Amino acid sequence: MATLRPLTSADAMLLKQLRLTALKDTPAAFGSTFEREASFTDAQWQEKAAAWSNGTTGICHLALEADGTPCGIAAGYVPADQPDNVFLVSMWVAQSARRQGIGRRLVDLVEAWGRQIGAAILSLHVTEGNTAAEALYRRMGFTPTGERGPHQAHPQEIVYVMAKSLTSVLSSAQ
Repeated sequence: MATLRPLTSADAMLLKQLRLTALKDTPAAFGSTFEREASFTDAQWQEKAAAWSNGTTGICHLALEADGTPCGIAAGYVPADQPDNVFLVSMWVAQSARRQGIGRRLVDLVEAWGRQIGAAILSLHVTEGNTAAEALYRRMGFTPTGERGPHQAHPQEIVYVMAKSLTSVLSSAQ
């Protein structure tokens, strides 16, 4: 079973390894590209790790195999213009570790953080046709909001927003 732990600012190179692996594995699942992030400097990775691990506006958890090999990641951040909303981003589990509950555990950690900071909604973008991700998110209580549009990094793809209430009433918070 994989071990999950919070990202720290000291994990910048581990974050780089995970993100680049994930971007190669499932490029349409992310709002960025391998080419873009492969060009980041070490200082940029340090900044990203610091932002994603500050616990106030960002959080990230890593999944590691027993031998320390990274096999999953999920992050959450609070958009400056939507302080009630946590966005789930960078959700990925290595193919060799899928169907073991790691994705659910990672999302649960981001959700728990959202509740802890008082957010009302947990939102995410999912690429149309990513049926495995859609199914996971639906099982976890996410529903489509009706918002959809071209994928940020792959405009030929369509993404749509799914959301989950972190309080009792989602519709009034949207």
